[in-house]
This record gives sequence, C-alpha cells and structure tokens, in this order.
Amino acid sequence: MDAFAQAPRDVVLWGVVDGTSNRLAYDTHLRRYRETISQIGMGPAHAADYTFIAMAAFQYDPLAAFALQTFPVSKAIQASGMTFGLVVVEVRSNWGGNQTAVCRIRVHGDSTA
Repeated sequence: MDAFAQAPRDVVLWGVVDGTSNRLAYDTHLRRYRETISQIGMGPAHAADYTFIAMAAFQYDPLAAFALQTFPVSKAIQASGMTFGLVVVEVRSNWGGNQTAVCRIRVHGDSTA
C-alpha cells in the first residue's frame, strides 16, 4: 500500500474552553465565528463534558514539496485573546489507508503567563 494513503488528510485542532475570561470570549466575542464553523461540529467525538472550539481546520498534503507543513489558528481565535491549556488534534480522515500514521505534531503559540 502507498505510504501516502496513511497520511492524515482532514484535521481539526480543538481548544478546550475553560476559565472565566475564556468562557466570556467564547459566549460573546466568538458567537459569529462559531456560526461560520458550525459544519465542523461541537468538538471531538469523545468530548466528555468539555466545551471545545475549533481553532483550525485544515488538510495535510502528503505530496507537498515539504513534509513539514504549518497551519494558522483562526484570526477570530487569535483576536479573542483566549488561552488554551489543552488542545486536541482530531484526524478525521486519511488519504485512503486502512490506518493513519502521524509522525510528529507541534503546536506553537504565544504565552501570556
């Protein structure tokens, strides 16, 4: 089987919404943003009782010139001032393989602490 078939395809980066200031931003400043991304869903399949917000949704390209690819967090999330102590990377599909192989994931951001 082609190794590229096992590469992730559709991916969503979720942030857990916790804390008073994050909840306020989620409820007020990000209402319109949440409406525009409603087709993505409310969170990963095993979300328990956590509230999630999609920080980024992207498609990984295994045939790109470079294997290392970067994807930005939504401008609305950046502008909201929210901070995230927990993120979840949800791989929703691959390129046709019977399993998905992920070699390395890095999440970078600015720390306000």
